[in-house]
Amino acid sequence: MGVIIDLARLTENVQASGRRYSGALVTTKAPESLRQQFSAMGDPERKLAETSLSWVLTLDAQNRPKRFELSWHFKLDEATRLTSSFVTEYSAWREGEVREPGS
Repeated sequence: MGVIIDLARLTENVQASGRRYSGALVTTKAPESLRQQFSAMGDPERKLAETSLSWVLTLDAQNRPKRFELSWHFKLDEATRLTSSFVTEYSAWREGEVREPGS
């Protein structure tokens, strides 16, 4: 959950449509934990600036994550991009609405 929150906070232009939120950013602006993961996949740190991330978060009626999709876009050449997508589905949450701490 922390990575999702950090990713949303670091995204300059979050789009909202109903209970669906999305955004994109250059991989070098992503949370440190994600940058490390993508670097470990064989992409040298200097090349991370040429890759980007896009994400989509869907919330349920109680503001709990229902689905999170993260896509990493790697530019192979001027005409070709490779995209790897990672999807997490959430279910069986305990009862109650998710709120910010202290609210």
